Amino acid sequence: MICDSMQLSDSAELEVMMSNFVLMFHESFYIDYVKHNIEEKLDKAGFVNVKTTNHGYSKSWIATKPV
Repeated sequence: MICDSMQLSDSAELEVMMSNFVLMFHESFYIDYVKHNIEEKLDKAGFVNVKTTNHGYSKSWIATKPV
């Protein structure tokens, strides 16, 4: 399970707020992170049954990796 910030693709209405987060909290890697497709990265790493849920400004990914 991963729980972190929602992604830019989750809400066009919040793009300005998410872009300003970098300036307000000095999180230089945040904007790159929110542009990544986490589901794609989990898939490429061999995870299956990826389920995502948004919780306010957060997003969770739950997946399993076959042994």
